[in-house]
Amino acid sequence: MKDFIKLNRRSKEINNNLNNFNIPEIIKKIYSNRGITSINDINLNIDNIFNYKLFKNINKAINILINFLFNNEKIVIVGDFDTDGVTSTALCFIALKKMGFNNVDFIIPNRFKDGHGLSINIIEKIISINGKLILTVDNGISSFDEINLAKKNNILTIITDHHIPKKILPKANVIINPNLNDCKFPSKYISGVGISYYLMKALNNKLINLNWFKNNSISIPNINNLLDLVAIGTIADMSYLDTNNRILIKEGINIIKSKNCRLGIITLIEYLNIDIENLSTLDINFYIVPRINSAGRLKDMSISIKLLLTEDKHEALYISKELNILNSIRKKISKDMELKCLNILDNLYESDKKYSLIIYNLDFHNGILGIVSSRLKDKFNKPTIVFSKLNNDILIGSGRSIENINIYEIINSINNLYPDLILKFGGHNFAIGLSLNIKNFEYFKNIFNIQISNYINKNNLDNNNYKIIWSDGELLDSEFTLSNVKHINNNGPWGNGFPYPIFDGKFYLIHKEFFNKNILKIIVKTFNGLIINGILFNVDIDFWNNLKSNKLVLAYKLYYSKYFNDNKIQILVEYAYELF
Repeated sequence: MKDFIKLNRRSKEINNNLNNFNIPEIIKKIYSNRGITSINDINLNIDNIFNYKLFKNINKAINILINFLFNNEKIVIVGDFDTDGVTSTALCFIALKKMGFNNVDFIIPNRFKDGHGLSINIIEKIISINGKLILTVDNGISSFDEINLAKKNNILTIITDHHIPKKILPKANVIINPNLNDCKFPSKYISGVGISYYLMKALNNKLINLNWFKNNSISIPNINNLLDLVAIGTIADMSYLDTNNRILIKEGINIIKSKNCRLGIITLIEYLNIDIENLSTLDINFYIVPRINSAGRLKDMSISIKLLLTEDKHEALYISKELNILNSIRKKISKDMELKCLNILDNLYESDKKYSLIIYNLDFHNGILGIVSSRLKDKFNKPTIVFSKLNNDILIGSGRSIENINIYEIINSINNLYPDLILKFGGHNFAIGLSLNIKNFEYFKNIFNIQISNYINKNNLDNNNYKIIWSDGELLDSEFTLSNVKHINNNGPWGNGFPYPIFDGKFYLIHKEFFNKNILKIIVKTFNGLIINGILFNVDIDFWNNLKSNKLVLAYKLYYSKYFNDNKIQILVEYAYELF
């Protein structure tokens, strides 16, 4: 476990400004390590989010939607088959219904029949149900042919998406995307569901000003009540947690904690025995998101949107059980694919894996490519793309990249240099989806490695393959307390860009026990004698089965979980190596 990981400690002293506020000592230290210097940085109130008016084209979108409301013409929301896409769809559908839109429907693409987001297949479905306006959520920015087909059939289109646009844009009636060149919305890292929230908020306010609700005896909806969906979708998409995203997540988690969220979310949390009062971003990321995603990965995302929309407790429980079963199947497939990838890598020349990992297997499950790509990226700290067969001629791939290497920029560069090589692509700075002809796989692999090498040299990056884990330091025995766990949970949210606190220390290993092959429960003792339970996921089995010493350095998160019926503090181990 030590080969590709380097443990560094953050060393900033507690900022004097934070001493003026009633903040726990452990949080002062953590905040200081993240550059927090002002109370404004931690005053996560919904009133402090950026104004929706900063979105380019949002008024155009509102006007189109209002015309469709007044004329009762059919609107079809088109989402995507991940958690960001399904929460976006649910949020818009619920909000529009509450605002009085009676002629609204939605389509969640099937990964295996339709592909990502808006597709020709989806457009044909919309034509068949007489849809007159398409509202895309979390997709559409790369749907050139699809938008043209809609236009040809006199269907209006509003694209809301947060993925990076290409130089040429689809010919939609309206595009809302914070990454448009002249969009003034400051939070470029907002999720798809975050954009959906802003659009519905703006539409709701416009209808209030038009006296729509008063004139039609409709209760004014509180769009903020849908922030539970925003929190889950934003966490799932690993969005960079600038202050705006942190506010949205914080408010959403508070709604879930108060049990004023979707019935399906409460039911899933209860079924998984998660402590809702101490719910954290970790709980959502580890337990909620994988189960919602499992439907889209293995079967059909319509299962998960039913969970988010249902008002029937029995149905919610039934779906929760189904998603849990699907997630168990997903875990097994993921592990099998990861092992196959490791075998493939063992047989590659070092030159083929010096800068990146490009892997292809005919038998890989298309719905699991992103998970395995992410695991390998974490394990070897290299940009990774895992491919499988889409059909006889086409490969579909999912890529993940490491800090400082923008995989979208690299793929876009390849597409510009070799326009016939990549068939289709889209994504973010550190996550990509693409397709190419099977006969071009080796050529693409060589070109990608060359481009990665050029990128590293151009940006003066160190190709040492070390993943750096940043620790907030060592805890005293007296600091392993439930109150400190609660302080951490309550002073987040934590995530990409505002990392969850990790601590490190030296321990004796007292006991270890494997569960479900890739979960390890351990009991450790500090050098001062405190006994602590720990848990590890996606375990390096060889490392733990071949320990030569019982002295370990552990990097870990403080955690409290009811999931394994422990009802006590434990450490969630991120990294371990032996002391001799």
